[in-house]
Parts: sequence; C-alpha cells; structure tokens
Amino acid sequence: MFKKIGKYKKWYSLAMVFVMLFTMMVPLAANAAPGDTVTLAKWDFNGSAPTPTGGILSSSASDVSINGAILSTYQAGVTGGADKAINANTWPAGGGAGGGYWLASFVTTGYSKITLSSKQYGSSTGPREFKVQYSLNGTSGWTDVPNGSFNVATDWTTGVVSNLPLPSQTENQPMVYIRWLNTSTVAINSTDAAPKTVATTGTNRIDDIIVNATEGVLAPATPAPTLTGFTWAQGSAIGSTAATVVPSGTLKYTVGAAGQTQPNVGDTVTSNTYGPTVGVDIPVTSGQHIYISRIDAQNKVTDWADIAVQDTNIKPATAPAAGALTGFTWAKGTANGTTQASVVPSGTLKYVVGAAGSQKQPYAGDPPTAYTNNLTAATDIAVTSGQHIFIVRVDTQSKITDWVDVTVQDADIKPIPMKTGNPVINNIVFSTLTTVSGSAGAVAANSTVSLYLDANSPTSVNTVTAAANGSFSMTFTNTDSVKKVYVTAKDGINSESDKVAIDLFAITKIKDLRVNDATGLNTLASPVNQNVLYTIEGVATIKNNVIGATNNNYYIQDDTSGVNIYSGTAPGFQIDPGVKVRLTGYLQTYAGLLEFTPTASVNLGTAPVPDPK
Repeated sequence: MFKKIGKYKKWYSLAMVFVMLFTMMVPLAANAAPGDTVTLAKWDFNGSAPTPTGGILSSSASDVSINGAILSTYQAGVTGGADKAINANTWPAGGGAGGGYWLASFVTTGYSKITLSSKQYGSSTGPREFKVQYSLNGTSGWTDVPNGSFNVATDWTTGVVSNLPLPSQTENQPMVYIRWLNTSTVAINSTDAAPKTVATTGTNRIDDIIVNATEGVLAPATPAPTLTGFTWAQGSAIGSTAATVVPSGTLKYTVGAAGQTQPNVGDTVTSNTYGPTVGVDIPVTSGQHIYISRIDAQNKVTDWADIAVQDTNIKPATAPAAGALTGFTWAKGTANGTTQASVVPSGTLKYVVGAAGSQKQPYAGDPPTAYTNNLTAATDIAVTSGQHIFIVRVDTQSKITDWVDVTVQDADIKPIPMKTGNPVINNIVFSTLTTVSGSAGAVAANSTVSLYLDANSPTSVNTVTAAANGSFSMTFTNTDSVKKVYVTAKDGINSESDKVAIDLFAITKIKDLRVNDATGLNTLASPVNQNVLYTIEGVATIKNNVIGATNNNYYIQDDTSGVNIYSGTAPGFQIDPGVKVRLTGYLQTYAGLLEFTPTASVNLGTAPVPDPK
C-alpha cells in the first residue's frame, strides 16, 4: 500500500489538502445538533466599522447602515473604553414611516425561532421612541415585530431589546431585513411640562446587535383556523360593546386598528386580557377591531377571530352632558400652597386637581370615578399656579348630575415661602469699624437687611430696609472692634438668607507690604508679612502672561511702589497696561522675588500707566 502511495504521492497530497480546506470551510453550525441555539450574526463595532463581527453566517450578513439620518463618528459603546458603538445624528423631523432608521440584514436558511437583541443610547436631544420592523425584501412589506416598541434614554439600560422573538415568517429565509425605526419627533429630554423635539445635533447609538436562532427548520406553520360563535351588542357604558354569546374554551383578546397579522397554530399569546365574557363591556371606537384567540392549557393559539366592530354595536353618547355647577367663592387656604372654597353649593361634591383639559365634561349619570376627593367649605386644597379643580355633584346613587372646571387664580393660593437669596458680597463694603453699606443689587429690593457680629448669634445688632434697587447702609456699635461681620436679607414672606461674612475693608499701600523685622531687616527669604492677608490696589504696567505662561503673572504699581502678581488662577478678565485692579491675597516670595498671590481680583476700570518707581 505504501508503495502505491509513493507512486501517486502528488495526487495523494493534493487530496489531503482538499480535505483539510473542506474541513476548515464547514460552518461551525455543523457541530450543533438540531434544536441547539446558535448565533447567526452579531455586530459589536469594536473595530469602528459597520461590518459583522461574529456568527456562523456573518459572511452573508450586511453592514449596519443608517437611513434618513447621518452617520457620525464611532462613540463609546456599552462598556466604554475600547468598546465602540455606531452613532448617527441629524435625525429627520418626521417620525413613523418617514423617520430615520438603523438597518441590517442576515440569512436564516436552515434555522428557526429567530431572536434579536440590541442596545441603544441617545443624547438628551436625540430621538426617544423606536420600534423594530422586518421585511423579506428590504424595500417594502415592513411589518412591526410584536412587542418591539421601546424608548431610548441617556443610558445603555433603557433602550434594550433582549432576545425579541421575530415572527415565524423570518425563519428559513435567504435574507431577512431588520430596521430600528424612529417613530416620532419626541426628544429624550421631552416632558409633559416641557415638550421637546429632536434637535439636529441629537444623536443615537446602537451596539451589541445579536441574531440567535435554533438549528433546524420547524414544520411549516399552520394559520390558526377561524374562531366563530360570537354575537355582539352595545355595552352598558358609553363607547363600549359587549358579547352576548361566546364560544367555549379559554379566550384572550386585544383591541386595535385593522390589520393585525393572523397567528399560527401553536403561537404563544402575549395578551393578558381574558375574554370576551358575556355581558362585560369592552371599550372601543368606530373602526376598531377585536382580535380574539382561543388558547390551550399551554397558552398556545388553537383558533382565532378578527372581529370588525360595528358602529351599531357601540353604545353612543346619548346621555345629556352634566349640568353647570355654580355657587363657589374661593380664597387662600390656611396652609402654604393651598386654596379653599369659602362658599360651596348644596349637595355631595367631589373633586380632582389637574392640568387644564385633563378632565372632560362628563355625562349626567356617569360614575365619578376620577373624582376621588370630597369637597366641603373651608377645606384646604393643595394646588399650584395654573392648575384646575374639576368638581362634580352626585346624587344618592353616586351618579354625576353637575360639573364645573375651576381655573385656580394665583390670588387664591397661599404662597409658599422660599429662602431669600444671599446678599452679594462683591456689592457690600465694611468700610469702617462701625459702617457697612451695599451698592445697588447687594440684596433683594426692599428686603430687610440684618447685621450680626457672630456667625452663630441668633440676634442681630442692627436692621435696615433696603432701597428698591437693593442698596442699603447701616451703622452699628462695635465695642470689640471686630473685623468680620455677617449680613443677611429677608424678602417679604420668604425666610431669612444665609449669613454672608463681610471682612473689614482696608487698602494697604504696596510699599507697606515690606516691613522690617526687629533687627531692622526685611529678609527676602522670609518677609515679615509673608502669608498675611492684604487688599491692595494698583495699575497694571505690563500685559498678563508676557513674562511667563502662568495664569496670573504681571506687575502693578500704586503711588508708593510696585509688586509682581503671580498665581496659577486666572484673574477672570483681561490684564493690559492701564487696567486698574483691586486684589486680595497673600505676600509670598520665590527665588528672592517678592510676589503677591491674589485670592480675589476686581476690575476697577482703567487709569494712566504710572512711571516706574
């Protein structure tokens, strides 16, 4: 035999190479048994590319693309760091079928029970509302995936699709197209109180897309047979219908627009509403359908009905509207943030508080379901500005007879006190040991200004009323010559502000920063006044940063001397020659140079640049 192998060695080697290549090309699924769960395709975008990154059929899957929006740079993904997500902005103003969407496609030939997982993240001005749809040709026939609607937030945990079952129509297909469709113009940061629409700069990211399936193709699905045996009539409540005859078995139903897809025998029923039951009202509107499934003990469909609701089987709103309820007088309540009716009409009254339009005028005879509070005279009702109080009067059978929508007037709400804003320290000067004054804007207009000598003292030493522009001036007795006082403000009914510390204001001449020690020396290595807090004024003689890149590095000069201003904190305004500044800070020394390190800087305008001293 070995002689024969040697004779045909060339052909034998080629055959072995073919076998090895064939083995390498066999899909990984060959190791999976029928019924095993496998990953067909996945996209994690960690390579900052839209191509598939895994799955046994990834070579047949498409890149992820964006339609209706603009693909932006790849951004941080679910776990951050090197994990990336594909990102898009400029989402269209119209949601629904005209909205933007992410798109991917993949092959399911030979596989069943297809599931989809993905995670989405958005900026606060990005689109919030999405749904998953599928198509078998990528251009038409887009169909909603049941339970595929979701919202996106500014995190990776809200907009999550986790093993969402795709309809059986996606099984064993040469290509399935999936899109994540933005369905509205509502932005993530939109609220009922402050509605917002998607901004051009609003973004949406998608990451960790995974398509799983079961090895092997299930037997062809059988459409559920038609369920019959119903008779319908008007319900007992306005806008309802009811079944008068139903077939046997366990029934579940949903109400919706026309066009729900007929289920297959054995599909799992997702509705949790059992029925219809004979004589039980089902709220409906004209043109809606009632979709009913009969299920077995495993909650699987056995048969199904699509009932088009007939207008003749909906109870019309024939009852008269509730009468106008009058006879109220309103005033402030006794508690902050309340109002109350000082006069009410006779009868049993019930109310609910809400936004304008949140309650519609009821019909006479309706039950007062939403009106949960009893209303009597002189009883506080908690309200806020702009709210409405909706009130009904009911009869002895607790049926509505009259109704009123009361717009709450601000004048009838007892205000809620707030804390007065703190005095503005930069507008207040402790100019002498017995005088404190504030310029315009120092405190709230016409507020009460109090002065304390101690941060913990409950008793002020003087109180004045500020002018309409917020300025004030006060004198006080300063027996102990304290150099720090505390000022508060109180505006009307609002509570007193925090105590704001005001230091005695004194300008030190620059020459006086240099003080000789007991031996008559002023050692630069350790100045007498080093680390002592001072306030100085002077005019800049050089532009900031010219002599170094530090945030604060320039010279000022007054009528006595000059000093280098140096610190790592920027002054907050432009320093040029001629800018006059007031600086509070500490004397420092560095490498034999005397420096002044400011902790606060005030721009006093401009002045002539002084001659060198």
